[in-house]
Amino acid sequence: MKWEVLKKLINTEEEQRGKKKITIFATNLLNMNSLFYAIADFFEFLFQFMPTVGNATNLLFIGLITFFTIYWIREMKNNPDKASH
Repeated sequence: MKWEVLKKLINTEEEQRGKKKITIFATNLLNMNSLFYAIADFFEFLFQFMPTVGNATNLLFIGLITFFTIYWIREMKNNPDKASH
């Protein structure tokens, strides 16, 4: 009789611990979800103007990269001994 009461007591304590762990996990999961949704909302806000800009941003970056690549190649050609260091 005493053993059965003790087993029930231990089982209820383990169940309560398990429920607490699940509750803590669910709370942390909800916090992580809110974090990820906040990041997603931020990026949606940032990129909502992109359709109006169109392809101009791509062309701007292509032009800048091309210009500075040509500039760097000319600098290396004009100073061959400094280019190896």
